[in-house]
Amino acid sequence: MSPHHVVNRTLLALCGAVLLAGGLLGVSSWSVVAERLPSWWPSAQPGSVLLDRAGLGELRHEGWWTPVVIAGAATVLLASLLVLWSQAAAGRAGPALLTLARPDVTIRTRALADALTRDVCALPSVADGRVRVRGGPEELRARIRLRLEPGAEPRAVLRQLSEETLAEARASVAPRRVRAEVRVSVRSHRARRAL
Repeated sequence: MSPHHVVNRTLLALCGAVLLAGGLLGVSSWSVVAERLPSWWPSAQPGSVLLDRAGLGELRHEGWWTPVVIAGAATVLLASLLVLWSQAAAGRAGPALLTLARPDVTIRTRALADALTRDVCALPSVADGRVRVRGGPEELRARIRLRLEPGAEPRAVLRQLSEETLAEARASVAPRRVRAEVRVSVRSHRARRAL
């Protein structure tokens, strides 16, 4: 199991435990439920609050209260931002290893991108190309940048890219879907100056 899956499940379990405890405390204030609870069970009185103004005022006069609240809020904020950033990075980077159509065969996403780059650069009328592969376990996104030779026919290059290179990639990583985004530019007619 990948580390971000572990983090996801841990956070989900913690949120579930907090919500369950809050729900049980809220339900315990109902008179029908409160009568059947054991004496040691913490129950709230109907119409009461967890911390009243007098109790909160006493805590504010304590020297440790304000720094603890600020540190706790800052820790929760930083942890939330870190989890959000790691989730976004994991979604962009995609899985490190992809299982291919043949059993027990895997390939790194970087190796797949390099192979696609070589195939793209080998297409006729393509001067240069670059491929990046990202995505998740169900769908991969291939960002392809093509620089065509002057006078090249973009339609023919794109047809060959779709029917040959991308078709082979889709067959290799099936049952994942491969969505391709292609950006095309043309190499300048100007010849390089000799030094």
